[in-house]
Amino acid sequence: MKLQIASLAAVSAVAFADRAADICNATCGDVETGGFCEEHESTENNYSKAGFEDAEECAANPCSIAYNNNESWDAAKWHTCEEGSRDLENRKYNHILKMSKALMTTDLSLKQLHRRMQNYGCHCFPGQTRSAGGHGPAVDAQDSLCRDLSRCHRCITMQYGSDQIDVNFDKYRFKIVSDGSGNKDISCQKTSDRGFHQANRDLCECDAHFAREIAKIWVDAEFNDFYWLNPGTMRKKSKGKLVPDVPKFDIDATCVGKESGKADQCCGTYPLRHPYDSNDKACCNNETIYNSVINVCCPGGTVAEPGSC
Repeated sequence: MKLQIASLAAVSAVAFADRAADICNATCGDVETGGFCEEHESTENNYSKAGFEDAEECAANPCSIAYNNNESWDAAKWHTCEEGSRDLENRKYNHILKMSKALMTTDLSLKQLHRRMQNYGCHCFPGQTRSAGGHGPAVDAQDSLCRDLSRCHRCITMQYGSDQIDVNFDKYRFKIVSDGSGNKDISCQKTSDRGFHQANRDLCECDAHFAREIAKIWVDAEFNDFYWLNPGTMRKKSKGKLVPDVPKFDIDATCVGKESGKADQCCGTYPLRHPYDSNDKACCNNETIYNSVINVCCPGGTVAEPGSC
């Protein structure tokens, strides 16, 4: 009899332990275990929405373990727990990733995409940070988009001040919208509707533009590993033991900025707003940055040599 009771208890424990696997594998839009997501996330697995690489990693998370060990925990409590964890890990960077993934054609999980976005080229979130921007020329199209994003962020800081907004941490609201033909886009209107400052709306527009543009060029199979310093490589680099198995670009030698010149003005409208140095550059019709030493801004917004307007 005791053996039978013990066996039943073991079966019950196994079934109970499966709760984490169930909620991790469930889709975000599932009535019982989901319902805590945006419309565009409804078909995404809970583990992917939460930023885990797979269901196993999700099940091993402290929130999932607590969900397993407390029968009183419902799906709402698990979602609240994992969302709190993500807030601590920087929700702002997750916004950029989620925008990009929603528009991309990719088989990567959110966490896999996270890794490939960081430490790429000179400007794609270098040094395992969640901030776009670096030094030197862009190494390719992906890196160029990260540089544009950094410039857009910089203009927000210059215009509104760091006391008003932190471009790397402050939040905003966005929504993935469809035109009815399967084409998706990003709307930042929710940021304004929720009463956020215009700086937050402009920040959303910068990030949304980045997501649109990187989605146009992203192909999983064409990702250039040469310009990507993955986490393992970064750890070796920090310890001075960087001996990669395959050749990698030299970030210290390649990503070198100019010694002179410092941007003090911005030109354009968000999200196409970039900084420039007013000592030798100027802004024509609030659209085009040009070399004011050799060119002039003509009526109508064209740039030409002096006397050529």
